[in-house]
Amino acid sequence: GFPLVPPPADPLVSKFSPNYGMVLNLLEQRPIAECKQIVERSFGSFMAQKKKGIVAEEEVNNEDELDEAVTLLQKVDVDELKQLAKQVERLKSEERVLKFLQLQAAKNSQAVFEDTMPYAAPGTSILLRPVIDPDAGESTGPESAVLIDFAIAASDSPLAFFATLTQGNKLRIVTHQDVVEMALDADLVSIALPASPDDKEGDTMAERLMAKVPPRRNWLKDGPEAFIIDGDVDTFMVAARIPKVATPPAAPEVEAQRKRVEFVRNAVESSPIYRLPERNALLKALRTATQARTKRVPRKQAKAMAVAPVKSGVDGADATAWREFEACAHCLEDFGMIKDANVTSIGRLVGAINADNALWMGVTLLYSDELQALGPHELAAAICCLVAESSRADVFVGFEISPKVQEFVDMSLDMQARLLSVQLSHGVEASIPLDTTYAGLVEAWALGASWAQVVAMTSMQEGDIIRILRRVLDALRQIPRLPFVPGEMGVGAEFRVNARRALTLMDRFPVSDDVTYTVDEAETLDEALADNLKVEMASKLAEKTQGNSAFKAERMGWAADDVPALRDQGGEGDA
Repeated sequence: GFPLVPPPADPLVSKFSPNYGMVLNLLEQRPIAECKQIVERSFGSFMAQKKKGIVAEEEVNNEDELDEAVTLLQKVDVDELKQLAKQVERLKSEERVLKFLQLQAAKNSQAVFEDTMPYAAPGTSILLRPVIDPDAGESTGPESAVLIDFAIAASDSPLAFFATLTQGNKLRIVTHQDVVEMALDADLVSIALPASPDDKEGDTMAERLMAKVPPRRNWLKDGPEAFIIDGDVDTFMVAARIPKVATPPAAPEVEAQRKRVEFVRNAVESSPIYRLPERNALLKALRTATQARTKRVPRKQAKAMAVAPVKSGVDGADATAWREFEACAHCLEDFGMIKDANVTSIGRLVGAINADNALWMGVTLLYSDELQALGPHELAAAICCLVAESSRADVFVGFEISPKVQEFVDMSLDMQARLLSVQLSHGVEASIPLDTTYAGLVEAWALGASWAQVVAMTSMQEGDIIRILRRVLDALRQIPRLPFVPGEMGVGAEFRVNARRALTLMDRFPVSDDVTYTVDEAETLDEALADNLKVEMASKLAEKTQGNSAFKAERMGWAADDVPALRDQGGEGDA
């Protein structure tokens, strides 16, 4: 485990990627030429430039290898060499299949031995796997042996260990994994020892032979599988009676695959190129030439790629970041946020939004009439649909969303499709969330549901619930502070007040705890207005939680007993 403690440091990888907010803020403060310079000086462009130098060096080395490969290939028939390469690859594949089948057959046999050996009688003839001689470094070959008795029973260890005596008069401790074959149909070998003064009255033949095995503490030091000791004169008489156990035949599928491997090997060895001493170098040269041919870019395409960065004034290594910047700018231009490389008034509003997709949030705030007509609790739920992370299929939320929120989502599908079409046309990969999974939970919290009720009506963990609610709070806090836009295009004062009302309803413990997350008093309503608002929401909460939860639990495949709140619909506040 020590090598895992000080692993080598991971290389620095730039995650720099222009987004809508960055494009708007840069263009608002600087001309497009300076924006281009800033993007080119990003860490991502620095890493791309560095990588470009490494790639250029590798290309030079690859060209040298290619020249050597072409020179070497001129000495032989390339078609014949290709045929040999195919046969070599086929041989490797067939050998891998053979190895797999052999391992599979061995596992099947070991499973049989694992079940059989505990019930085998002492004196059963077996064939053991070879033992590697530590001095010579070679295996002695499979050896016939006789089973004596348990050394360690399976109840005392993950594996059962058995004492055996080999034909070479050696006592060996084995497991079922060391057994190659069991001669269950053969006669039992007599393990009787000559009489001795040390024999105890009533001992069986197996117990008398087991007395020759040293205590467990001695042979467990180096591992049971490695324990082998020489027998004595008495055990020699037993070893002389052990018959030779034949090696079992290979499984039919293994034998068939072995014949297939031999056929392919003969085809490989019959090739005239295979007899050449430099056959490995020739095969490597063929791989080098083939890889170079598949990776080589057509000359016209390569020329176009070389000229394009020069025309745009950007180095090829920096072109990716600038293309992403331009793609975002084109999307913003299609929605009127940018005009003639200048940020418009609504563009400044969108640039002030801090979201994963500021354009999606901005166009929804600006152009959705359904969003403007929502109550504060419904607004919180609608904002959740726009900012929530993608949900898992197994998440259960027992709160349904209001019909108005569902209407807002349905009407927003057209805008989502339009934005998606624009992003695809310009190559922008920003996500456009519109997920109602958590909206019912957010709406219930805004209506005044207790923390115990919220936790009981969802399968999510408490930390996940808090993260989602705080994400909605972050979005709501931005709305009152967005820049004003002259005319009727911007976010109106009434909608800003509605966002403050929603923020006031959401600002409760443990979501806002004055330690890890705090909302300023200036951002919410004063105390009297807040109390009146909460009283109004309490009556709506009772209507919302009546009857819908059991229906949704059944639809999601949850039993009523699995959802605590369904056993007590009324709720008794925080526990």
